[in-house]
Amino acid sequence: MQIQKILLGLILAVMSSLCNAQKVTIVINHLDSTKCNNVTINDLNPFSWNNFLNDFSPIYSHKILVKGQSIIYQSNVKTHSEKCLYNPYFFQNITIGIPSNIFLTKGDHITATLKSNGEKMYFYFEGKNAAHYNYKTEEELANMPKPQNRQKGEDLLKYKKKWIDYKNLRLSFLNGFCMKNQVSKDFILWAKASIENSYTLAVYYSAYCYKDESTKIPRSYFNDCKFLKEDYRGYHLALFYKYIKYYSSNINNNIDLIYNNICKIFEGDDKEYLLTSLIGEYAKTYKPDKEQTFRSLIKKTNPLIKNKLYRTFLMKAFDYCMILNRPFPDKLLTVSIEKYGSDSISTLSEVLKQYKNKKIYIDFWASWCYWCCNDILLSHDAKEFLKQKDVVYLYWSSDKRKKDWKNAVNKYNITENQYRLINSKDLWDYLSIVGIPRYIILNNNHQIINSDAPRPIPNDLESLKNEINRIPAF
Repeated sequence: MQIQKILLGLILAVMSSLCNAQKVTIVINHLDSTKCNNVTINDLNPFSWNNFLNDFSPIYSHKILVKGQSIIYQSNVKTHSEKCLYNPYFFQNITIGIPSNIFLTKGDHITATLKSNGEKMYFYFEGKNAAHYNYKTEEELANMPKPQNRQKGEDLLKYKKKWIDYKNLRLSFLNGFCMKNQVSKDFILWAKASIENSYTLAVYYSAYCYKDESTKIPRSYFNDCKFLKEDYRGYHLALFYKYIKYYSSNINNNIDLIYNNICKIFEGDDKEYLLTSLIGEYAKTYKPDKEQTFRSLIKKTNPLIKNKLYRTFLMKAFDYCMILNRPFPDKLLTVSIEKYGSDSISTLSEVLKQYKNKKIYIDFWASWCYWCCNDILLSHDAKEFLKQKDVVYLYWSSDKRKKDWKNAVNKYNITENQYRLINSKDLWDYLSIVGIPRYIILNNNHQIINSDAPRPIPNDLESLKNEINRIPAF
C-alpha cells in the first residue's frame, strides 16, 4: 500500500520569559525510514500562518536524513523580540496527521517517540516537563468536536454559541489535565491564552466572512473576546483579524484608513507587526498601476519598523511586487534546464523561445513533494481549461536525482512540457520561493503576471480562471 506523506507541524511554543538563547535538545526515536525519508526542522516566525506571507518569511531549514531509527537535534532557542519567543521550530515531511504544539522551558531535553492508537499516529514525548510537551497531543486525541466553517445564511449568534461550547470544552480539558499532571504556572497561562485567542480569532473570522451578508452584526458580538499576550502568536493573529481583515473588507481602497487607525491605537511591537501584516495583505492583491502607492507605503513604514524580521518581510514583499509585469532578468535566462526525453541541457532563454507569444503556467514541483504530486492528480480540469485558453502548462522540477524525476514523470504521465532545473537557486530567490508546489503565470511576452498563482486543483479553479481571463489579449 502506498504510504501517504502528510505534513506535520510539530510546533514548539516557547514560554515568553525566555529572553536569551537556551539549548534545547530533541531526540526522535522509532522512525520508520520507509515512511519518513527525511525530517526538516524549520525556524518559524510570526507570519507563518498565511501561505502568501510565509513565502516571504526568513525560514532557515535544517534537513536531516533519516538513517536508522533515531534523530538527535540540538539548537539554540532565540527570541524574535524582547517580550516573547515565537514558535521557533517544527518538523515536516513525517508520515503523521496530528500537529503537536509543544511548550518549552530553558534547557529542556525532549525525547519523541512515534506511536499509534489504532486510528491516528502521534508523537509521545518524554523529558523533565513531559506534561508540557504532551498537552496538545492529548487534547487532539480527545477528539473534542470543533465547529466547522460557518455556512452562508447560518445564524451568526447560533454559530458563535458553537465556539463558546468548544472553548469551554477545551478549558475543562485543560483544568483536568492540570489536576492530573505537574505543570508550571507559565504553562497554564500559555495554554489558557491559546484557547482564548483561538476563540477570539474564530469570532472575528466568522464576522469577517459575514460582512458580505446583509444582516447587521450586533455591537455586543465581540464583548467576550480576549487578546492575551501569553500566547503571542495567537494574540497577533487575533489582532490581525480585528484591525485589518475585519476593519475593512476592501484593503486596497481603505489602506490609509486602516494604516492610520493602527498608528493611532498601537505602539511598539504590536504596531510594527500590524503595519507589516497590512503591507503584506496589500501586496497580495498588488497591481502594477499601484506601484507609486506601494512605494510610498514602504517608504513611510520602514523608519517605524525596528524588528529585523519584520524589515526583512517588508523587503521581500517589495521585491515580490516589483517583479510583476516584468520579464525574467538576463542573469536568470542562463539558468540550465533539462527537457524530459532529451540528454541535452538548455538555458531558460532557449526554453522560453520554444513557446514564443504563448501564455505560460509554470508548475514548480518535485517527485518527493507530496502536495505537488497531489496537485498533479487533481489537475485534470485545470489543464483542460488552460488548453482551451491556449495557455502552455510547463513542469519545472527541482529534483536533484534524475532517476527520481523520471520515475515520477512516468508514474503521473506528465511527460509533455516537462523540465528539470539544474541550478535553480537564483531563480527561486528571485521569485521568493521557499516551498513547493508553487505556480507562476507569464503573459504572451513572458512577463510575470502572477508569481504565486492559484493551484490547478478544483478548490482553486475559479481563482485560476479569473487570473487567466484577466490577461490582456495579445
